[in-house]
Amino acid sequence: MGIDLLVLKLPPCSGGMERQAYLQARELSKSLPVTVYSTSKDIELFDNDKSITFKNIKTQKGFALKERLTILIFCSYLISRNKNEICYVHQSHLLALFLALYLRLNPNIKLFIKIANSGFKFDLNMLTTRYKFPKKIISKVFSHKRISFLCLNREIRSQLLDYGIENEKIIDFRNGVQIGRMKYELQNSQKRKEEFLFLGRLEKVKNLDFILKCAERYKNYNFTIVGDGNEKYRLLNIISSNNIKNVIICGEIPQQELNFNNYGWLVLPSLAEGMSNVMLEASANSLGIICQDISANDFIKSINNYVIPCSKFLNEGVDSCNIDFKRVQRKEFKFYSIENVCNNLLKIMKQK
Repeated sequence: MGIDLLVLKLPPCSGGMERQAYLQARELSKSLPVTVYSTSKDIELFDNDKSITFKNIKTQKGFALKERLTILIFCSYLISRNKNEICYVHQSHLLALFLALYLRLNPNIKLFIKIANSGFKFDLNMLTTRYKFPKKIISKVFSHKRISFLCLNREIRSQLLDYGIENEKIIDFRNGVQIGRMKYELQNSQKRKEEFLFLGRLEKVKNLDFILKCAERYKNYNFTIVGDGNEKYRLLNIISSNNIKNVIICGEIPQQELNFNNYGWLVLPSLAEGMSNVMLEASANSLGIICQDISANDFIKSINNYVIPCSKFLNEGVDSCNIDFKRVQRKEFKFYSIENVCNNLLKIMKQK
């Protein structure tokens, strides 16, 4: 048995879903051969992983990039697939729809679809709003008994049920991180408490205007935004025109070059999430979390002792929060290790 893993993009792009797909591919390959169909600027991304075959799709930026990538990755899968029994796709957009249709012609495939977002960014909503597929059609395509959905939070489960997906096809799941890289010997420095990090794609749903508003209110705090996206130049214009000196936009940087220990807090004002990969990564490196009070973020409260709602941070800052970086992590964190997550995933895939 082998696994075909499909995702539109992989690092060095800064999206949490993409980093999670990368981590899972590497961990799953320790147990089974994995073929990855995606695109990455790093042609050596999996060079040290002998059990991974990487089909790196190349395409130019421009009009309908997601659609072009979807078609190219799907065609590459049809041409190259080596009879692997498991097909695992990250995010349920057009690519998952194509795979669900193809599965009906191939009785030897089991399809696992990981839902990436909940709320108004819920994956299946894209199929109805952007591509105008009726809910009944979506429900019918995804109704096959060999299709399962990996669900990251309660809201996703509720939204899947609303689309007519049967409850027994929905599997509770979680993201994971490499806890072997967690830093246990940390200094409680005042400097670190004043450094704030955002890591992710720069798009409207991330609500990055919140960070600019906080920066203007708290001149003694420094905010670093790491990532790229269609909001980047708008944000740079606002920073320049308002002479905001305590915000830096770095663009994308390689994951291995990002030192979480330079920061005290992760700021994640996103209006919709699935299960935030970056909140796990930040907690693993003993950062406090500032995030929206939405159900998708509830999980972090069992891991991190220092979670502040965005509204409270905007009004009060963190000066009154006597954060002890050595106490950020709780013992439940091992539940979210990438090893634990992927071992559980393999059991699910074999049982279905």
